[in-house]
Amino acid sequence: MNEFEDMEKELRRLCPAPPSEGLQSRIVKELDEKTTHALKKRAGGIHFRNFKLRWAASLALAAALAIVAFLGIPKSAKVNDTPPPPIVEVEIPVAVDSPSTSKYVPVEARHVLMNAQEEGIFYIGDHIPARKMRYRFVDSYTWKNPADGSSLQVAVPREEVLLVRLDTY
Repeated sequence: MNEFEDMEKELRRLCPAPPSEGLQSRIVKELDEKTTHALKKRAGGIHFRNFKLRWAASLALAAALAIVAFLGIPKSAKVNDTPPPPIVEVEIPVAVDSPSTSKYVPVEARHVLMNAQEEGIFYIGDHIPARKMRYRFVDSYTWKNPADGSSLQVAVPREEVLLVRLDTY
């Protein structure tokens, strides 16, 4: 440790060499030029040419973003103020008439509306406008074997596309 303390004392005694006259004059000259340039810029305000170029670039960028945003919206996207249709469940009980022991008998059928979507206006036939509607259902059917009590259930997705004719005036 004594060795490190001696080294620290020697380092404390050392002083940096003074800069040469040429270096000092160049530093003073550079600082003066930058200071006067900053003062001129501050006193003169914003140069009109730079100001105009910045505004033009900003407006061009804003216009480009607006065009991209407008073109990026799909044509089929519609703002719909009406709430989505409720889920419709239909249960159809089926009566069991003396089934045989080895057959399944239909017991229940359900048709559930999962989604209804308007896809815009299309023209059919001789330029007759019609609204295209797409409905997605899940149909589930249940069969039961009365002999052993086992049951079988099947769910099948279904999609319907309807064209609803529009009245024109």
